[in-house]
Amino acid sequence: MASTVNVKNRVLAELSNAVPNDKVKRKPLATITAPVAISKTENLENVCQKAKVDGKKKASFCEKENEVVEKLAKLKEVKEVKDVKDVKEQKEQKEFKELKDLKGVKDVKESIEVKEEVKEVKDVKDVKEVVEQIVDDAVKEAVKLEEVKKVEELKDEQVVKDLEVEEKTIIDDSESEIIDKENVENEMLSPCSSDASIVEEVTSPSIDDSFEPHEDDWCFSKMLFLRVLEYEEEIQKYLLRLQVKHRADPGYMARHKPEINEKMRTILVDWMTEVVEEYKMNSETLFLAVNFIDRFLSAKNIARAKFQLLGTAALFISSKYEEIYPPDIHEFVYITDNAYEKSEILAMEAKILQVLDFNVSTPTAAYFLRKHLYSIGLELDLPQTVGIMAEYLCYIALLECNPSTSYLPNDIAVSAIILSASLFGIKINLSGETGQVFFPGFTAEQLKAHIVELQSCIDTLHHLRKSVKVENDALFKSGKPQQAIFSKFAQEKYYSVSLLDIGSQEAPKLLL
Repeated sequence: MASTVNVKNRVLAELSNAVPNDKVKRKPLATITAPVAISKTENLENVCQKAKVDGKKKASFCEKENEVVEKLAKLKEVKEVKDVKDVKEQKEQKEFKELKDLKGVKDVKESIEVKEEVKEVKDVKDVKEVVEQIVDDAVKEAVKLEEVKKVEELKDEQVVKDLEVEEKTIIDDSESEIIDKENVENEMLSPCSSDASIVEEVTSPSIDDSFEPHEDDWCFSKMLFLRVLEYEEEIQKYLLRLQVKHRADPGYMARHKPEINEKMRTILVDWMTEVVEEYKMNSETLFLAVNFIDRFLSAKNIARAKFQLLGTAALFISSKYEEIYPPDIHEFVYITDNAYEKSEILAMEAKILQVLDFNVSTPTAAYFLRKHLYSIGLELDLPQTVGIMAEYLCYIALLECNPSTSYLPNDIAVSAIILSASLFGIKINLSGETGQVFFPGFTAEQLKAHIVELQSCIDTLHHLRKSVKVENDALFKSGKPQQAIFSKFAQEKYYSVSLLDIGSQEAPKLLL
């Protein structure tokens, strides 16, 4: 019994120390030996018999032991397979759980994205509502500003009307005083003369009877506000001196060739005329801008690519000086077809003002023309066409350096009036009061010396008018657009003065 227990314990110990997947070694039957010790009382046969029986038992036990070892090895293999299967199942379960978690994260992410999209849609809707509200407010504000502007325009018109009435009243009072004074003098000189004859002699033609205002901005009635009788002569003398001070160099173009030339300047001035017409600006705005360009080029050089920028900035400055409602700077960017930016126009504006030393208030041919036409038109009873033709001559004088810079603005205005009157069969002499209206403060000797310069200006304007008409007639026949100045004065409201064919008529000769 003890032997069996020992064998069993030994077998279990071997199984516990066995290495996995090792093959169990069977014990060969030959290794089992019979016990050596033999009892003295037993005979040899019994001993042999017993030894055989024990041997068989041990052999049988060894076989069973080997079977048990084999069964345990198989059981261990099965257990290992089961463990591997369990591990595989656990791994699959883990992967399934990870997939489930991943699906949950994806669902959460999709939910968050949907919420964000809903929020964005809501934000867009809110922004749209805000924009609509801002647009509505802007429209309401624009309507209010338009109404305010209309009210201000009505107020301005009313003020102008009041001033015209007041000025007319003052003029009528002045004329009445003059009439009364002359009546008294006439009564003292010829007591027998009747009151009716005295009134008939001293009564002068009214504005309505002689020189009606034109609908354009050069309207002569505007000069009513420029006339201050007691200071008029001193003002005109000052302006004559100022035009000399702010005169451009007549020969500046020679220094700029070949970068820029007279043809380029003509194109620029014609384009500026078109801009002034498009935005319904005053004629004085154009004349002042051209004056800025000529004075700037007399002192500084400029690249060809910046030449139009110079004209744009000069027009921007003059519009702010002359216009009540000047165009915004974005309009000037637009008219150049975005060739220049806002910053470039502002930089050129600063450069022009620096070169001109901020001396932007200067008389031009447009000013002198209005002043002289008002005075001479009343005195000589000139027809309306004379004034419009004179303005056309001043306009085309801007196109060329000669006469634009070669002659003073007052000389150009006077020459334009004399030439225009001559084209319609009216002669104007510079003697007496007429000469003093054109050139206040000039003595007879000074006026006589100045006639040579004035005659040269008249001849130049006469030749220029003919060449401009020939050039634009050729453009019309070839189907090309005509110059803006020529097209402007070809309209019926200007009596189509640019289309008039004077033929071979010569320029007038001045006489004192």
